[in-house]
Amino acid sequence: KSDPLRKYVSIASSPAPDTQPLPKFFWLSIASARKKVYLNSSYVVPSDHIRYALMERAQAGADVRLLLPNKNTDAWPIRFASHYYFEKYLEAGVKIYEYKPTMIHSKTLIIDDVWTVIGSANMDNRSVELNEENVLGICDPKFSQELTAVFLEDLKKAKQINLKEWKKRGILERLGEMLFVRFIKQY
Repeated sequence: KSDPLRKYVSIASSPAPDTQPLPKFFWLSIASARKKVYLNSSYVVPSDHIRYALMERAQAGADVRLLLPNKNTDAWPIRFASHYYFEKYLEAGVKIYEYKPTMIHSKTLIIDDVWTVIGSANMDNRSVELNEENVLGICDPKFSQELTAVFLEDLKKAKQINLKEWKKRGILERLGEMLFVRFIKQY
């Protein structure tokens, strides 16, 4: 029998401008990390603030890992748009993995084995500004460690993106990235 969750906060977000707390909530969670940030999301094209927070945490020595879908996705424009930022992430020390077996649709954020964010929101514009979403921020080391174990098991079924190999990708892929990132507000 597991212990009840110790502390949690529910964050609901709606399209109205005064009810969009998710960008700040995600940013605060990531910016507070000291040891690690494990993000698993099917759509990852975050705002500049969140993107910079991920890179800054990696540069400060935190273990920052992104687990994303590979070609098995229902939103290939978002995949191309997210690829646009891979080189900057990798240069900053962020580790990127693409899940191989099937489409991955989990939405988890694990911070320092004590704080976990789970819920319906992806790390993209549509989720944080346009959709009705709800996430839970959970402060429970045991729960965080259990979710970390699942994350690490999923990494065994993923391919890590290597910076040297990434820089060798073709011109058509690069053009697709540049094109689709321009329409980021549409996804």
